[in-house]
Amino acid sequence: MNEIGTVKGAWFVEAMGEFSRTLDRVDTLIVALAECTDAQNAAVDRMNERLAAFDRHMSAITENAKTKTLKHIATRTDEAARRLIERQRGEIAEMVRGAFGRELEVKLSRVDVALQRLSERQPRSWEDWLLYAAAVGLGSALTLAI
Repeated sequence: MNEIGTVKGAWFVEAMGEFSRTLDRVDTLIVALAECTDAQNAAVDRMNERLAAFDRHMSAITENAKTKTLKHIATRTDEAARRLIERQRGEIAEMVRGAFGRELEVKLSRVDVALQRLSERQPRSWEDWLLYAAAVGLGSALTLAI
């Protein structure tokens, strides 16, 4: 019976030694896991800082792109508007020339004919000028009398 007690005692001592080593390993594992968690948290914090910096950088790039795009669109719109205005101005001028050109040509030709006739006439005599002066004088006297 002593042998059974000794074997049980030896087995118990052996089991207690294994249990103690297992607890030591668990304690070591707990410390290692805590260090790993701390390292992981530090890595997450660094990653968040980098992500925030990247986000700010991307926001600046986006704003710059928006500004350049809007300037480009405004420039192209101004150019298109300028071209459209020039084209419309030319078309309107062509329409005006077409509409009034014919009328002006007719009237100018009449004036030209009248001026041509006047230039072909003999210079007026002093009697004609005297008649005109008398008519002006009579008109002025009548105006004063009224």
